[in-house]
Amino acid sequence: MKIILFSFLLLSCSAVFGQVPCELSPEMEASFTEEIPIPLDLCFDISDLIDNCTPVYIRVNIHFFLDNDCDGNLATHPDITENLSPYNAFALAEDLVDNANEFFDKVNANTNPILDHQWNSEHHNTPVTSHQCIPVRYVLGGAYIHCSSVNQDVELTEEFDYFDNYAINPLTEVNVYVSNFITGDGNGFADNGSNQVCVENFTSGLFNHELGHVFNLAHTFIYDRCDDTWIDSWRWDRDCNGTFETTGKACWWEHPDYPPLSGIDACDINNFCQPHPCCDWKNISNNLMTYSSYGYNGDYSALTPCQLNLMITDISDQMCDYVAAIDPDCPPVNSNIGVIPTTTGDMQCPACFYLNASDNENKYSVTIMNSSGSRIIESGVINSEAGKYCITPRTNKDGQLEWPNGLVAGQTYTIKLKVFNSCEESDESQLNFTLPYPCALYEQDPNDVPDIEMVTINPNPATGNITVKFNLNKNEDVIMYGLHPSNNTVYGIVYQNYHMSGDNQTVQLSLSQWASGYNSLVVRAGNDILIENFIKL
Repeated sequence: MKIILFSFLLLSCSAVFGQVPCELSPEMEASFTEEIPIPLDLCFDISDLIDNCTPVYIRVNIHFFLDNDCDGNLATHPDITENLSPYNAFALAEDLVDNANEFFDKVNANTNPILDHQWNSEHHNTPVTSHQCIPVRYVLGGAYIHCSSVNQDVELTEEFDYFDNYAINPLTEVNVYVSNFITGDGNGFADNGSNQVCVENFTSGLFNHELGHVFNLAHTFIYDRCDDTWIDSWRWDRDCNGTFETTGKACWWEHPDYPPLSGIDACDINNFCQPHPCCDWKNISNNLMTYSSYGYNGDYSALTPCQLNLMITDISDQMCDYVAAIDPDCPPVNSNIGVIPTTTGDMQCPACFYLNASDNENKYSVTIMNSSGSRIIESGVINSEAGKYCITPRTNKDGQLEWPNGLVAGQTYTIKLKVFNSCEESDESQLNFTLPYPCALYEQDPNDVPDIEMVTINPNPATGNITVKFNLNKNEDVIMYGLHPSNNTVYGIVYQNYHMSGDNQTVQLSLSQWASGYNSLVVRAGNDILIENFIKL
């Protein structure tokens, strides 16, 4: 628990799909004090970091929810248009973090002197501020899928009781949960005490707004302790009868409807005796911490010096253990192995590992070990971002289904993933898994058919040449690598072709330069890989 200005404070954000913001309870508004924390400079020199806009990376985890049977799509707001198949969860998580970082890149790159700072301060008796470079960036710690129907539809609340059992490394990583809110008008809420966030869509403005609350920033339309932000609340006497029938906390944009989302132009005096206050540009804010379409857009969003100081002070003095890196030569690399959960705890068939939940990598290697720690499958270093690795069963010469490379159903194995960034810094993760009984191809989930499936390597054992037959389920560039794991011999690229697709693709490889014994052939199609062992006599 942080000992800060407001302890265990939860804040909720605006409706991204409309102009109706959610409400802070009176208790929440009263919890703000007039004190501003005194910087302690525990992690870094706060002033120096702000002055130089030195990047500081914060670890975040992204969580998704399926139903109790591990079926259906990922829970989100019903209007989400992204691919919500669980097989796409790890790409969604990486995109969410990447887009949030790109949002701040856009803020920092804004050089328009009219638009690059908080707007309309002079009209609200507030100091006019300058452009503020935001140094915060995120690194994806992990992406996780849980089978829990109760977490698919949650209340827009001030509690994280729904999610506490799912937090991963809560003292060192911010946990972000994606769900559907069945109450309230908002699309997110956050807890500055436990550093948790819940959102129901994938917009980068919402993500950064909620993380702003984690970093000790309040909404600007209440007292937020900053003298350089203006309170953008309003009231409207729409009937000109001397009574303010409608009030609000912020202007989503300068073209409001009344009632909200009704399509009735509230700026048209033919509809109302006077325009809605939000029709006046002077009442439009672009501050990230209000309810504004401009604040949620990286091309226009801004923070003030006071807000930036509060944000960086909170990270330095309360979140040192959440910092992955400060001013690195390369963005910090993180290894993560994602899997689709099952009710039994075993792997699905085929057994697919989603390595694209890793972050900032440009090459990687995969190793599978048995229960005694012996290496039985190795990829060597693959020069690309990590993608998906599937172990797919096939039919042997006796017509029986079996797993490749001597793997056996019911046995527990360990997969290890090592990733590297462009500075050759590395990170490793590993996961224990158990293979189910092998399935036939027609039994596979059509949403999770691997991009590439091995059919045969013949002959095996081999002497001079081998014929590799495989299926491609997408139009992909294909690259084959060879290595001899036991003596660490790397043969490099042994085959390359472009825009291949269709079943029963056939490639003949000469083994004249390959060493005798067990060898590994790694086939990469796009960012998906398969690994096949064979023997050269």
